[in-house]
Amino acid sequence: NDSYILESLICALTGVVLRVKNKSFTETVIKFLQEDFLISNTTNHIAILDYIQTIFGFGSSYYGIDYDKNSIYRNKDEVWILDKELLKKDSENDFFWSYEMMDYDFIKFQIASLSKHSYGSISKYSRAEIINFISERIKQNGYTKDLYSPIEEKITEDNKYRREEVSEQVTKYDEKYLYTTYLELAGFLMLNNQIKAEYKDTLRFSYVFYDPTFPVITNKTQIINDCLLPAYNEDIQNWVLEDPSELINKQYITIPFFENSEMVLLYASLNQKNEDNNTYITVHLNTYVFESKLKNAISQTFQSSYIHESNGLSQIFGGEIPWRNHVESEEEVEYIDDEDGFEYKDEDGFDDMLGNTDVSNHEESNILGSEKYYPLVNSYSWSSFTRDRHQNPNFVFLDSFIAKEMELDFKIEELSHIDKDGKSITKHYKTDNSEFLFIERKVLDKYLKESNRDLIWNKFIAKYGEFGVHQDNKLDPSYKDTKSITFYSDITKP
Repeated sequence: NDSYILESLICALTGVVLRVKNKSFTETVIKFLQEDFLISNTTNHIAILDYIQTIFGFGSSYYGIDYDKNSIYRNKDEVWILDKELLKKDSENDFFWSYEMMDYDFIKFQIASLSKHSYGSISKYSRAEIINFISERIKQNGYTKDLYSPIEEKITEDNKYRREEVSEQVTKYDEKYLYTTYLELAGFLMLNNQIKAEYKDTLRFSYVFYDPTFPVITNKTQIINDCLLPAYNEDIQNWVLEDPSELINKQYITIPFFENSEMVLLYASLNQKNEDNNTYITVHLNTYVFESKLKNAISQTFQSSYIHESNGLSQIFGGEIPWRNHVESEEEVEYIDDEDGFEYKDEDGFDDMLGNTDVSNHEESNILGSEKYYPLVNSYSWSSFTRDRHQNPNFVFLDSFIAKEMELDFKIEELSHIDKDGKSITKHYKTDNSEFLFIERKVLDKYLKESNRDLIWNKFIAKYGEFGVHQDNKLDPSYKDTKSITFYSDITKP
């Protein structure tokens, strides 16, 4: 019943289910979770419940396996003790801002995310109450500093001659109790509609730290072997001014390394830098589809406007890419007056962690809602939300909506999409300074023809002649950027 250990076990089980993709195994796991685990274990640990709901959702989406949606809510009415006398007595001394197990950042970010003091919150609880809930539950669970300090001192003594940091090997008991209790309270609050999930019809919580599928970039292959920087004897000013719009055009339709057929470039990101002469170049390319009849309007739009790209999916598991609904929970902004009778100086002296919402997501949704164009590429960025998360690599992939229209599945082992026969249809390449995504040309041609759509490459190139030099500049200009667009139909005309 140790939820700290159970989180790791259920996380591993979720990863196996999402990677193996076996109907019989998935059915067995779902039966065990519903008829055994969720009955015998009453935890509301949000990560555990999220992993279980992910398994349920996967089974339903892939194989049509039914599950009892209420099974996860079996303990939503559990009791959390709030010591109001202690809360009232110590609030004048701001005791909850100096509680020894919680540092400034934990209170500012994690605690605030559960309280009514964060932007867009639907919680009815103050920060002080959240801290009180957690501290009282930790006491109930048996933690006292006097009990565990001797053990931790002994661990520190035993590890003091290790080269690696002890913190990398050991989780302190107070951290364990705080971490698990915090996530158990988060689960209780989400089940009772006091905090919102990141995506609709999920229990996804921002402070879940592990993607159970642990995506890995196994091979690094350099697509562009040419040096795009000026030669050692080349005039740098001329290099800055030269038109670079033709760069990587030959890669738009090509046969990439280790492939046997033509593929179409969907995404490119490339950076090159020379530390000796301070030159730097970055190339970024993205692709969009649109109705063929709108070609003239699309041309004008892309030439005159900044085009929003996907902001990346920082709350999605790699194994959820092909099936999880990425629709974010609706913004339900409610301004709730303090009901605990305490005064908060400037909302208790801490800046709200969610003071600025990600407006670009909503702007992009409005643009895409017009159905004039749609990005072919999305990106996975699990670790970008916080450095505290397990650092999985970022990568780009064929947008799931487009992949479904093409009847493709995502293979997490290769970070690429495959067809019904298991053949790789997209190809992902990444190195330390570049990333590329290709798609099988025959598949793309079929898709564009049947849907009466076209594709546009949108490319941006920036060149720096004195990168990082902020005074005594010798070049004018020392920077130049170039934007160019190309239509797939223009270079594939019979």
